[in-house]
Amino acid sequence: MSGKQQNHRSTSSRPRSKTLILIGSLFTVSLLVILYTSSSSSRASISNPNPSDRPETSFVTSLEHFLIYKAPKLSLPVRDDTVRGESDDDVRKLDEMVFERENRWLNEDPGYPVEFPIKVYVYEMPKKFTFDLLWLFHNTYKETSNATSNGSPVHRLIEQHSIDYWLWADLISPESERRLKSVVRVQKQQDADFFYVPFFTTISFFLLEKQQCKALYREALKWVTDQPAWKRSEGRDHIFPIHHPWSFKSVRKFVKNAIWLLPDMDSTGNWYKPGQVSLEKDLILPYVPNVDICDTKCLSESAPMRTTLLFFRGRLKRNAGGKIRAKLGAELSGIKDIIISEGTAGEGGKLAAQRGMRRSLFCLCPAGDTPSSARLFDAIVSGCIPVIVSDELEFPFEGILDYKKVAVLVSSSDAIQPGWLVNHLRSLTPFQVKGLQNNLAQYSRHFLYSSPAQPLGPEDLTWRMIAGKLVNIKLHTRRSQRVVKGSRKHWRFFEVAEMEDRRRCLFFIFAIIHYVQAQQGFISLDCGLPSNEPPYIEPVTGLVFSSDADHIPSGISGRIQKNLEAVHIKPYLFLRYFPDGLRNCYTLDVLQNRRYLIKAVFVYGNYDGYNDYPSFDLYLGPNKWVRVDSEGKVNGSVEEIIHIPSSNSLQICLVKTGNSLPFISALELRLLRNDTYVVQDVSLKHLFRRYYRQSDRLIRYPDDVYDRVWSPFFLPEWTQITTSLDVNNSNNYEPPKAALTSAATPGDNGTRLTINWTLDNPDEQIHLYVHFAELEPVGENPPFGGALKAFLTRTFYFVVNGKITYNASVTPLDLAVSTVETVVNKCNGGNCSLQLVHSEASPGLRAPLVNAMEAFTAIKFPHSETNPDDVISIKVIQATYELSRVDWQGDPCLPQQFLWTGLNCSYMNMSTSPRIISLDLSSHKLTGKIVPDIQNLTQLQKLDLSNNKLTGGVPEFLATMKSLLFINLSNNNLVGSIPQALLDRENLKLDFEGNPKLCATGPCNSSSGNKEGLIREVDTKVIAPVAATIAIFIVVLVLIIVFIKKRPSSIRALHPSRANLSLENKKRRITYSEILLMTNNFERVIGEGGFGVVYHGYLNDSEQVAVKVLSPSSSQGYKEFKAEVILLQLSTWN
Repeated sequence: MSGKQQNHRSTSSRPRSKTLILIGSLFTVSLLVILYTSSSSSRASISNPNPSDRPETSFVTSLEHFLIYKAPKLSLPVRDDTVRGESDDDVRKLDEMVFERENRWLNEDPGYPVEFPIKVYVYEMPKKFTFDLLWLFHNTYKETSNATSNGSPVHRLIEQHSIDYWLWADLISPESERRLKSVVRVQKQQDADFFYVPFFTTISFFLLEKQQCKALYREALKWVTDQPAWKRSEGRDHIFPIHHPWSFKSVRKFVKNAIWLLPDMDSTGNWYKPGQVSLEKDLILPYVPNVDICDTKCLSESAPMRTTLLFFRGRLKRNAGGKIRAKLGAELSGIKDIIISEGTAGEGGKLAAQRGMRRSLFCLCPAGDTPSSARLFDAIVSGCIPVIVSDELEFPFEGILDYKKVAVLVSSSDAIQPGWLVNHLRSLTPFQVKGLQNNLAQYSRHFLYSSPAQPLGPEDLTWRMIAGKLVNIKLHTRRSQRVVKGSRKHWRFFEVAEMEDRRRCLFFIFAIIHYVQAQQGFISLDCGLPSNEPPYIEPVTGLVFSSDADHIPSGISGRIQKNLEAVHIKPYLFLRYFPDGLRNCYTLDVLQNRRYLIKAVFVYGNYDGYNDYPSFDLYLGPNKWVRVDSEGKVNGSVEEIIHIPSSNSLQICLVKTGNSLPFISALELRLLRNDTYVVQDVSLKHLFRRYYRQSDRLIRYPDDVYDRVWSPFFLPEWTQITTSLDVNNSNNYEPPKAALTSAATPGDNGTRLTINWTLDNPDEQIHLYVHFAELEPVGENPPFGGALKAFLTRTFYFVVNGKITYNASVTPLDLAVSTVETVVNKCNGGNCSLQLVHSEASPGLRAPLVNAMEAFTAIKFPHSETNPDDVISIKVIQATYELSRVDWQGDPCLPQQFLWTGLNCSYMNMSTSPRIISLDLSSHKLTGKIVPDIQNLTQLQKLDLSNNKLTGGVPEFLATMKSLLFINLSNNNLVGSIPQALLDRENLKLDFEGNPKLCATGPCNSSSGNKEGLIREVDTKVIAPVAATIAIFIVVLVLIIVFIKKRPSSIRALHPSRANLSLENKKRRITYSEILLMTNNFERVIGEGGFGVVYHGYLNDSEQVAVKVLSPSSSQGYKEFKAEVILLQLSTWN
């Protein structure tokens, strides 16, 4: 028995020994791998071989090499000190070691060296402006899967505008590695021709939050402008790389004298203010091509495959100058041998564009949002002849390169003519095409950035072009330094001229002040006038107009066609149009419960060249005011209303109703007396305002103190009477005296004066204001006494639509105005008439007369505005977090179809103000603390601020908001303890997950937070050998499991939690903006179920997906929806 037992033990121990041997062997191998990894990494860190002689044209690869061999080693993640403004050590060294020496030299009067090569001093800026940004980019976007909302990899966008990297990388390289002879870096400022500012504006713009970016811009600006060299030349010899149209935007005006390295001059006015950039001062640099270069071998191999005549892939809908794309797309689509397709700059788009360009003879290069784009340079390096359609395009290095040798240049007017462009391309002979292709092969090198930079590459041509600016810079700098101490008497002429300029300036300022004071209560906005334009006095009226830019956050400036400008006054030459959003609103400060005359002017003027007259709706707050239809109104139209705002903020909104774009030329508000135009609960929409005289002159300000516009009107059968005497216009309405010095009476000694007009809606209520003044006074003591005076008196009454409406008879006052108000409730068939009928009961024989008349239709606005306290609170929240959503304009809750995204409101009835009951700002990149104005939303039931970067503590005031039922603050950076009063609230759902430094109660530290179990804090500092060890042990564990599973007694089912864990690791979080892009704003519905609607979409522009959206009104709950999601994931990934 004992022998059998011993034998059994030895048999069972053999598999175990094999397992132990296997584990020991794998452990030994893992240790060897770790040792090898550590030794190789240490060797890599200390070795510093010379860079390869082969030029590297890949931005990402070149950057990796640069950071290994040239950048100081940084511990990651990169410290973000852009907001706190902490200074680096090298700033202090520069302050102490350089400034004193350079200041002594700058007090002298040195000249600039002129010899070639040019000498450049590269500022040693703090690392947060240079290396830190490069490291941040390198470690944030290593993979192309990190994409923007439009599907384009972020590093692709940065690469396109990466000229700041290529220029700086070349300048700071050792001279032994550099190949350029056009520029040399100097170590002393007194030896420099130019000063290069190595601030990575493009990378900072894309990688940092908006507030961080602005703070970094301000710091960079202060650092540079504090340099002695900057103060000497006022920045004229300083070079700023500003190659993305939005980068450095907030501080550009402070560096306007410097040389800017730009992508183009932007003739549209969208990116740079007028006069801000110029070819004389600045330089255009080419975009970095998005596609791979087609070398000599590629060109020869692709020649037989170029069967497409013309190719274009990109966005066909663009703003400003890029509108021509849509016209070209419509003109060229469907033509044989021509490919016109939509596409983006993502990886799939890049490959499709590269393939299309290499198979085409010509590549269409129309203007985009800015005149140029990377497409031009993509075509050149692909061997595809560019067809450039842009009248305003400025080319890089055009002083050196002749683009007619490599491109077909076409004017915009020719390109959109039917058939012209295709016929022109087909008319080119094979000899001409071959010549262009041969030149392309030679020109490609001029647009390829590389490391090391190559002769005649874009870096080399940049410095050659900058060298040409040196003489002009010297001229301006030396002129500014002419005057020295003790020699002011020689410059008396310039002092006198300067004083005259100051006097003229002061006169203009005082004139503006005088006019503004005379126009108290007036708001006059020239819509579309550039924001940098100062207020001006309109010469015809004397009214002071200013830009509308401060009153609306959206829209684009336009200008009517030149041939139409002569018939309009200056405020109607510009306009603002709105390509984005359905509702765009002006916000104006007004006096609450005061009566205003509001005018909106619309002059289309064919500003867009389409001759397509727009139609859209105009809203006053939450209520529709009028439909604006500019069809047939060549000279424009005016909409006017008399209205009493219910708050001190008035919103005027333009609402898109079709395919045409809303626009507006001018917006004018005039404060009226509250005892005029008194009506109950309605506003008065202008129908007409006339004065009766045979004339063609419009009367408005300054003749009319309220700037009402009076049009002349007179019928042939009437008789006109006038006076040269002064007419007293002093009553509540104060009609202009110029409108009262003439009048109409019946002709042929008639006794009845008839005035007719028509209405589109016969049921509208009409309010009439008729102004009378006797222009033929009898006098106080006429001949024959009182009998003659009674005989010559006018007395008449009102008959409206055949009925007497004003019971008392009217007798005009001698040379003084009197106003009669009357209401007409309905006009049969829309035909209205007013008759002034001589009163037979009166002894007077004179016929009736009328001097002027105003007519309005009554509009009752049904909707009350959102509760004013809620409006103020939500706007403070919007301003604090800098939420620039195009749909966050106008009334937050009304109309309901324009409810602000992220809000929900309660609606009782139309006469009760809506209240905000839900605020969802999740995933909005919010920073800073939780704004206290949230507590002023007293009816708020749901608050969702999750997935942001909010800091600080959970505020106490949340516990006092009695209406709150749900608070979600998960996935932020909140710290401290949660208020106990908040935790004690019953029926309040709380979510604080994903805040590592937040704990439930009591004083907090990281451990206490973990003990509460609300938040889990994860240590992200993982050393490479440890990671390798863990990975190896996982492999060992898997092998053991596999080994055990092979034994029959070891078969086990995989625990469901492991399957879930595997599934969790494979999930990928998709943002809401990505979903909008996938589904093209939820355009195509493919089904509907119990949970909600299912939409069709594309992932990465290729993979079809179905997006199911949980409806708030769904009969099934969130848990059931989540369970279905998990089941779908299991079926997808398994």
